[in-house]
Amino acid sequence: MSRTVQIALFIAALLLLHGAPSPAGAQDENAPAAWSPWGAGAPKLADTRFISTPFFPDPFIRTVLRNNLGYGGARDLNLNLLEIDGEPVLGLEGDLLYALLNIEYQFAVQDWVAVWGNAGLSARLGTEIQSLLAQGVSVLTGFELGWLIRVYKTDRHIVSTSVSLNNSSSTIIDIYGFVNRIIEDGGLEPDNKLVRDIPLMKGGLDLRYAFAANDMVGIQVNGAAIYGESADRTAGNTWSYALGALVHLDLYARTEVPLGFALGYKYLTLPNPADPSEAGANLFLLNTSYTGRDDFACGIDFQYEKVPIPRFDEDANVFTVTASMWYYF
Repeated sequence: MSRTVQIALFIAALLLLHGAPSPAGAQDENAPAAWSPWGAGAPKLADTRFISTPFFPDPFIRTVLRNNLGYGGARDLNLNLLEIDGEPVLGLEGDLLYALLNIEYQFAVQDWVAVWGNAGLSARLGTEIQSLLAQGVSVLTGFELGWLIRVYKTDRHIVSTSVSLNNSSSTIIDIYGFVNRIIEDGGLEPDNKLVRDIPLMKGGLDLRYAFAANDMVGIQVNGAAIYGESADRTAGNTWSYALGALVHLDLYARTEVPLGFALGYKYLTLPNPADPSEAGANLFLLNTSYTGRDDFACGIDFQYEKVPIPRFDEDANVFTVTASMWYYF
């Protein structure tokens, strides 16, 4: 499915849902004012403000625009180029650089459903000759659209589910794999390419839960499953999963300090046909945000992630810093 078709479906769903009649039917003079997609403000439950972070989507139905920019890296990674009798005799050490850019818009069609779409770019590359040789350059660009549906809500609890479709393209410059294939094949074969462009289509389903413990503290739990094409075409379609929890703390609820904090953990499976048992990443998150306004927030996410990296001896310790801005309409 092309991105043009995705965008058309997104707009059609928006218009159809926005024009859907309310269950109460025609309103009379004494009926309450019609619901509006505007003015919901920052995510709150029982006067508890939840801290917004792009790495833990929240379950709240509202109209919001988000953009974020991130930068990070992993240092002193070891790559064994030559082994004799299982013992490494020639190795290299290098660093990796990560960067990401993303923008997302969510529109509250009704008080129980929202439609959202985002576009983003992420990149990973070696910063030195040895790491560039081992990992090359990977750039992922994509567009995603989805529907967020509230399924349960009380004064202190809310549960929502999201269905999404992601259309992306991965560009990979694989120097190590290119040279290795030449050695194995005894020459350059037509299917051995230094630069590969790989289109990817994936669908996702997630469940989001939030609980307001008191006016300062909130708890959030997210789970997600994603199915779709793999960058390794020999692997076919693959499943990946994510499960995480986030604790929110808003100092502004009881003090004059307009700051909020969030501390979270997430585990993600990363499809790896070579060794699925090792394909998991552990992500630890600390967020600090400005919470002085109801229609705006800005924050910084500090992430530590332990990620398996192909061709390196051990998991990479990746540190990233991401700045985000949120505009609540």
